[in-house]
Amino acid sequence: MPHDPQPLDLDAIETRANAATPGPWEEHPQYGPHFYAYLGGPYLRGVGTLNFGDGEDAEADREFVKHAREDIDAMAAEIRRLRAELARRVQCNDCGAVGEIFTATDGLAYLEPSGQIGHQRAARP
Repeated sequence: MPHDPQPLDLDAIETRANAATPGPWEEHPQYGPHFYAYLGGPYLRGVGTLNFGDGEDAEADREFVKHAREDIDAMAAEIRRLRAELARRVQCNDCGAVGEIFTATDGLAYLEPSGQIGHQRAARP
């Protein structure tokens, strides 16, 4: 039975990501088989041994994990940007047009970039 997804808690996700070893994580076999670490200075910061096996998905899994640290940061930033953009959007209750609302000198609400004019009621989509 499907369950309702929980709201995305970006603060908690970013806290976990920021507490983790920075990336990118690269394989350093000289320290043992399947040893991954971050080289962000004069020494390695170890992530640990990650054995992905030899299955058909092993290479894809390896690439996913190696880039997860940077990918999470990039996705969180994009989600925050999109949320901010969405927060500026409104939908006209009269015609359904969506845009950013501004009030003109005539006191009416106008939507940009749709060009809808004269609608005095707007709601968040």
